[in-house]
Amino acid sequence: MDKLEALLKIIEERKNKEIEDLKIILGSEHQKKLKDLQAEYEKKLKDLNERAIKEKEQIKKLLENTLVAIYMREKNALKSELYKMLVDAIKDSLKNANSDLKKRYLEKLYRDAKKEMDEEFYLVCRKEDIEAIKSFYNGEVKTEDIEGGIILVGKESNVRIVADLDMFIDKVSQMINEIVERKAGEL
Repeated sequence: MDKLEALLKIIEERKNKEIEDLKIILGSEHQKKLKDLQAEYEKKLKDLNERAIKEKEQIKKLLENTLVAIYMREKNALKSELYKMLVDAIKDSLKNANSDLKKRYLEKLYRDAKKEMDEEFYLVCRKEDIEAIKSFYNGEVKTEDIEGGIILVGKESNVRIVADLDMFIDKVSQMINEIVERKAGEL
């Protein structure tokens, strides 16, 4: 039995040694797999971080562009409103101006319109403006319900040359736009 026990002991020792060797081999394979998995995880995490940073920058640019577009839209709306307010104020001022200012304004319109008329004419104006008109024009005057300004009507051809507030505003619109741009630049 001693030989049998010795043989069993040797077999047991070899078994234990092989188990230990297998544990070491399997352990190192697991460690290698673990290291590979960890490296793969870190690479994916790095890729995700880089993508997140890029997407964050894209979102930031999109947000900035959106905010700039909103700001410009609002600024343009304000410029348009300011232009309209200035035009309305100018029209109201000229319609209701004191006699000297009204006379100068109407005389300027008359001189500009007269340059375009090639025949004899009569002048059409608002009833409220007759006195101012007669201070610089001695011809025939008729009244109509017009917004403001004058109309020269050819006696032969009935050609009408309109010189009114809108025409005057068109002539000074560049100046109005410069004022609006200056004020809008302060926004």
